[in-house]
Amino acid sequence: MIFRRAFFCSCVDNGEDVRCLGSVVKSHHPIGEPYPSYSATVKLHFLGTTGYHPNNTRQTACLMLPEIGVILDAGTGIYRARDLIQTEHLDIFLSHVHLDHCVGLTFLYDVLWEKKVSRVTVHVAESKISTIKNALFHRDLFPVQPNFEIVPLEDSVSLHDGVRLQSFPVEHPGGAHGFRLDQLSPHRTSIAYVTDTLASLQAGYLSSIKGVDSLIHECYFPDGWEDRAKLTGHSCLTPVAEVAAQSNAKRLFLVHVNPLNESEHPLDLDSVKNIFPSIAVASDEQVIDV
Repeated sequence: MIFRRAFFCSCVDNGEDVRCLGSVVKSHHPIGEPYPSYSATVKLHFLGTTGYHPNNTRQTACLMLPEIGVILDAGTGIYRARDLIQTEHLDIFLSHVHLDHCVGLTFLYDVLWEKKVSRVTVHVAESKISTIKNALFHRDLFPVQPNFEIVPLEDSVSLHDGVRLQSFPVEHPGGAHGFRLDQLSPHRTSIAYVTDTLASLQAGYLSSIKGVDSLIHECYFPDGWEDRAKLTGHSCLTPVAEVAAQSNAKRLFLVHVNPLNESEHPLDLDSVKNIFPSIAVASDEQVIDV
C-alpha cells in the first residue's frame, strides 16, 4: 500500500528543514494494477500548448485525460487540472524535466486543495528523479516537500480498463520520452504524445506511433528554421507532417508552438496539407474525444 500526505499544508521551519504538515491517507489502489471498468467517453484536454514560457494565450506543456486520471507533462497549464479531476488518483507522466514540462509539480498543493485524491504518482526517467527532488524542490526554491510519490518511468504501465501506456525514448538535449496510450474505452482508440524532439523520417520513435488515431506532436518552428530546430532539439512543420503521414496517424494536433507567435494561426498548415491533410494547431483548453 502507498501512503500519501493529505493535500493541505502548513509550512514549518525547524531550523533544519521545511516540511508540510497534514494527515496521512491510504491509497485505494496500487500502482500498475488495472483499475475497474468505466463507460465514459475519454476526452483529452489541452491544458498547455506552448513551450519555454507562457504567453497571453497559451500555458506551457500539459495534457489531461480526466476520466482515467492521467496527466502528460506538468508545465504551467497544470493549474487548470483542478477543475477537471474525476478520480481518486492522478498519474503524471513527464516527458522530461526541462522547466516548461515540470514546474507545475510545484502547483499541486493548490490543484489538489480539498480534492478527494488519495494518490498522486509522478512517473519520470529514473535518472531524473534526483533532479525533481533536489533541484525543483530544493528548499531555496520551494520550501515544502513534494505532495506526491515519484517513481521510475516504466516501458509499459497498466491504467484503467485495459488502457496501457507505453513510453519510448526521443532525441532531445538531456533525454526525453514520448508516450502512447492504447485501448481507450469504449471506442478502443489510441493517442501518442511526442514533444521536444527533432521530427524526422529516420527518427527511432516512428515505430512506436504507428497507426495511432490521434498524434499530438510538438512543432516549435515553422519551415525555414531547420538549423535552429536541430540546435535546440525541436521540430519544423514539414517534418512533423511527414512523420504523421509515415506513421499512418489518423489526425495530427500540433503543440509546443513558439510562444513568441501569439497569432491565431502560428503555423502555415495549408503548406503541408498535401502531405497530411488532417492537421490542426491545438489551443489551450481545447477538448477532443479520443
